[in-house]
Amino acid sequence: MKKLLSAMLLLVMSLSLSACSGVNEAAVPVDEYFKAAKTLDTVAMEKQILPTNTDGIEKNKELLQAEDDPFSKLFVDFMKDKAKKMTYSIKETKVDGDKATITVDTKYVDAGPLLKAVFGDLIMKMMGSALSGGEPSEEEAKTMFTTVMNEQTAKFEETFKTKTIQIPVVKKDGKWYIEQVAEDMVDVASSGFVSVVSEMGNAFGE
Repeated sequence: MKKLLSAMLLLVMSLSLSACSGVNEAAVPVDEYFKAAKTLDTVAMEKQILPTNTDGIEKNKELLQAEDDPFSKLFVDFMKDKAKKMTYSIKETKVDGDKATITVDTKYVDAGPLLKAVFGDLIMKMMGSALSGGEPSEEEAKTMFTTVMNEQTAKFEETFKTKTIQIPVVKKDGKWYIEQVAEDMVDVASSGFVSVVSEMGNAFGE
């Protein structure tokens, strides 16, 4: 009887450990990508992308490529702060041989309204300067941008958005990688900045 109870206990423990052992092997790169996205660790994020997918790696790299520029650094600092509040949950893993589709539910700070407000305010101020007979110098433009960004950030009220993303992954040389980097993935990591920049670019015909 004791042997039977021991065997049953071992079985239950084994099943429990199996259930808690984490994500499916095919979903590991997606899990690691979003885990790294919470700190905007683009190096760790890129390691999860198929090495031959140079476009995807470049798209991911663009998140922080202008961090040294004073204009972009304010946005990057803001994104890093808000990325920490992003949450994700892997909902489904469909494996078909060496390919799989991972479905992820995400929730993130929607910073799109901030970006629109900053550029709207900045355009108005620059138009005002032009109408008064002078174009601001590069240094004046930097100061103006910093002031506007700080003012709008102070007024910013956090709201959250949710997105469900289906991510294709592929197994190569025994390791699973993200095959394609969807714009939604980078958008979530950037707190919605990517979609707003794309929207504004379309509005200006770019």
